[in-house]
Amino acid sequence: METAWEPNPGGWRRLSPMEAIAATDDPTLEGPPAKLLREPLFWASASAFVGVVGLAGTFSMAAWMVVWRGPEAHILAALSLLGVPALLGRRSRALRIGTALLLVWLPVELAVELAYILYFALWYPKGFHSPFLTIPSVATVLLGSAVVLSLGMGAFFSGARKLGAVLLILGVPTGSLFFGVHNAVTGTNEISQQLAVTTTLFFGDELGVSEACLFALLGAMLLGGARRRVLAKAEEENCKKALRLYEVGLGKNDPSVVEEVVSEDFRDPRRGVSGKGGMGRFVSDLWASYPDLEVSVEGQEAEGDIVRTRLVLSGTDRGSGVMWYPPTGRWVSFGAEFADRFRRGELVEHTGSVDTEGFLQ
Repeated sequence: METAWEPNPGGWRRLSPMEAIAATDDPTLEGPPAKLLREPLFWASASAFVGVVGLAGTFSMAAWMVVWRGPEAHILAALSLLGVPALLGRRSRALRIGTALLLVWLPVELAVELAYILYFALWYPKGFHSPFLTIPSVATVLLGSAVVLSLGMGAFFSGARKLGAVLLILGVPTGSLFFGVHNAVTGTNEISQQLAVTTTLFFGDELGVSEACLFALLGAMLLGGARRRVLAKAEEENCKKALRLYEVGLGKNDPSVVEEVVSEDFRDPRRGVSGKGGMGRFVSDLWASYPDLEVSVEGQEAEGDIVRTRLVLSGTDRGSGVMWYPPTGRWVSFGAEFADRFRRGELVEHTGSVDTEGFLQ
């Protein structure tokens, strides 16, 4: 293979072809924003972030400033839990149970919240106090804890331990425990608003400080998962385009593939060519030298925006010959390793190495 070298403390070290390619490339990949918006995990994370906007109201209430916050913050934050099975799938029984409970809990929670809105809007101002909302309210809180704890256990035992830890903490019904202990110690249900909103999780229809912070952390994790999925899909698409370029564009001398895959900003620094025309001339020149060219792709790997492809080129030497030798008319076969950089789904840079030593032999 053509070789490259790098200095080291003992002198110079010979680089492998793949190391030489990597040394000239910066394998970073940015997911297009439009694709991120099509990822369900992005909207799950957005739901968490929008829900915890109520955190500002929480701190205001803790400072005895009257800021009314309805149940929408809690509902929106709870909707973000749909991103957990979307991120992890249903790889464990706990995740499957949590997902099923979540699909039951969300509409029940919404119905209870709406019932409270109607109660406070229609009957409470008239002095009518109803105990009938207490039982469903407590039931939804306990069911919500069961949902989050199930999802947390499923995430933890599926390998997503940080996510699982956040969910397990979030799922503990500390609100009920806190009020129970407070009542047992003080003998009264009277409690300051500051203490309530800063120490409880799943506190009624509002987000406490600790709960809001945990939901914000959950949203950040879901957003990271959405971005990783977008990047993985982009890498997969780039691999398919590189494969099509070599198997069809080069292997079958199809110029339409070059037009489809290659960018107008394309450049090949080793050969000093640029643009779609430059790549097209490379393909046509190779076919002029080997009119029965065959291309066999041996392997591919993607790292960021770079796709590395190993292939074998075979054909009868009838063109410009090999280096200073005239055309031999013989069937030849030689390996190559190419690195292609993509930007927004188009090929913008091509480099690599060819097994000229084996080719000469």
